[in-house]
Amino acid sequence: MSESDSDKPAADPSGGGRRQSDRRKAQVPFDGPDRRKGDRRTGTDRRTTPRDDGGVED
Repeated sequence: MSESDSDKPAADPSGGGRRQSDRRKAQVPFDGPDRRKGDRRTGTDRRTTPRDDGGVED
């Protein structure tokens, strides 16, 4: 049989392509306000208008 493309390992595009750039962005530290779970969940209702009864209408 002749040599087919499936015998050769796939080559990454030069520079790594889109996936590589996404990995680089994920490594950059976020310089915005700290929004960890404890800071987000203060226990207060942040909605502008509270629900009437909280039930589901039929």
